[in-house]
Amino acid sequence: MAGILCAVIGLKVMLQGGAWIVSKQWWLGSVFLGVLTLLVAALFSLRDPDWRNSLGLGRCRLGSAIGWGVLGLGAVYGTNLIVTMFGVFMGVDMHTQAKEKLEWLLKMADVPWLIILPLVVFVGFWEETVFRGFLLGRVRVALPAGDGTVTPWQRDANAVVITALLFGIGHGYQGIWGVVSTTVIGVVFGGLTLWRKTVWASVFAHITLDGVTFSAIKMLASFLQEWLRSQSGS
Repeated sequence: MAGILCAVIGLKVMLQGGAWIVSKQWWLGSVFLGVLTLLVAALFSLRDPDWRNSLGLGRCRLGSAIGWGVLGLGAVYGTNLIVTMFGVFMGVDMHTQAKEKLEWLLKMADVPWLIILPLVVFVGFWEETVFRGFLLGRVRVALPAGDGTVTPWQRDANAVVITALLFGIGHGYQGIWGVVSTTVIGVVFGGLTLWRKTVWASVFAHITLDGVTFSAIKMLASFLQEWLRSQSGS
């Protein structure tokens, strides 16, 4: 299990934060990684007769997935706002952090409009299936509970935090604040997955979150690039 976790995170940082990122086709690294990790999850789940539910992919009503997904999306935005305000209060240089993350986000502007929808759908599905379905479920089972010192609720909270930290570290190419914000996303989506016993609400929220981000970056790319240039010269 430890080897799987390290391999997933290492590949994610290497493919999305390394040489791939300087190419206009950097998103191919995410597609490749998604296919690879989904295959690994499938191989480890082959002998599980209840593999759909163990991965959180059991049947779920569309309305329920959308409704809880919208609530999860609101929780992501709200929690990240609170964390950002706390960072400002603690004296974090948010201006520098914003520039660092924006430099990476502007790479999204290279993705053609026709590719954005299938890309965010695939990324949302594979990241939620692997991190919230496969890894969270197995970390949860591996942690002790009910022995008088750790309650099942504490075990679940620990599992959510551990996998959220791994999810955040896997986005290290976005800078320090990128790690913080994606860790927050991991906590929210992990809690939502355990609460609803399905990843579908988180998949919907993840797809929507990435879709909104991609679209905003595409539409505001010229303005944001000009702002970055002005900051570099100041």
